[in-house]
Amino acid sequence: MGKIDTTPSTLGARVMAASLFYQASKTAPQPNSDNVDDDGYCQRLQGIDHGLSALTDRLPTNLQLPENAECQHAIFVNILIHTATMCLHKTAAQKAKCLQGPEAEILVRESHNRMFAAAVKVLDVFQQTRDLVMALKNPIQDYTAYIAALVFMQDFSVGKSEQSRCDTLFLFGILRTAGEIHAVARMLSVQLETQLENRGIGIPRDDEIDLDSLETYRTRRNRG
Repeated sequence: MGKIDTTPSTLGARVMAASLFYQASKTAPQPNSDNVDDDGYCQRLQGIDHGLSALTDRLPTNLQLPENAECQHAIFVNILIHTATMCLHKTAAQKAKCLQGPEAEILVRESHNRMFAAAVKVLDVFQQTRDLVMALKNPIQDYTAYIAALVFMQDFSVGKSEQSRCDTLFLFGILRTAGEIHAVARMLSVQLETQLENRGIGIPRDDEIDLDSLETYRTRRNRG
């Protein structure tokens, strides 16, 4: 993708976000590949990262959040950008772990910070969305909630952050609730439940997860 030096149209921004999401989702190293030290591979990751940053900076006014939180186009484009960022930096962290020395540790930490920041922005989107279940009608947004939950779960596992644990369970809750209607959300909630159990994170009972409880948590979190 070429350099983004002007503000794109709404359609153009949507196409760019979709393209960057696709590219980021295809960056994971393949088993037995020999690209661990490939400069071209690193440049590819950097190019996608720069593209995501440029698109974020150049989003047209009608796609910016939180001003347009009621616009599905704005939600979708921002979700694509944040999900692409999480996928990209997950790959970058995995790649850096194959290296040695303090530089590798810095790269891993930076990638984790970028993933966490993107996950927080995803959570902000869901905080601003009026209808949580409708927001997860789109399979990509289901996937986004799942990936963000994994990022928060990892943060809790490392630092025992109570906020990250609560945010993980909030995202699990909306996936579980949406899963009563949408098959993809149901599938991802089952996968996430297994990973939560493996990490020793207690899961609320089914009768403790409903839209009222999710709204209560969302309101409490918005108030800080």
